[in-house]
Amino acid sequence: MLCLCASLRAAWQFGSGSGMQVLFSSSGEVTVRVSENLANKLCAPCGNFNGDISNDLRLPIGGIAGNITEVINAWKARDFSGCDV
Repeated sequence: MLCLCASLRAAWQFGSGSGMQVLFSSSGEVTVRVSENLANKLCAPCGNFNGDISNDLRLPIGGIAGNITEVINAWKARDFSGCDV
């Protein structure tokens, strides 16, 4: 479901009851909201939602990246050629 809200934000809800919502503002800001039941079940640039920021930059191969750009480049889909950071 995609909706355009009064504050010029587009919101994307991932399936009914998924517990995840992504909000896009007209200024380019992206906000990801997740419910408590997803704690320790997330990965990639948003961290794993366990309250420990020291392990939020985890790479797909298990190590910790030095910065967020490295994390984004490691997790992005290889078939999206127009997705450079």
